[in-house]
Amino acid sequence: MSTALDEGTIYIGDNGRMFCGRLECAGASAHFTGRDISGQFVLRLTDADRQELAKYQLAAACEVCGAK
Repeated sequence: MSTALDEGTIYIGDNGRMFCGRLECAGASAHFTGRDISGQFVLRLTDADRQELAKYQLAAACEVCGAK
């Protein structure tokens, strides 16, 4: 079965949750369909997003495994 997310990438899901594309971190729905359990598409974190987060001293990392 193919996956919708890249394991080495950080995504933003419902309510600002950040996670990597691994099944264990993203959850089955997002991992296989690219949508979270509420049906919203997850968004790939861009370099611009990382720069904006850094302004506020927030880490752009997976909330589950800590991948950056």
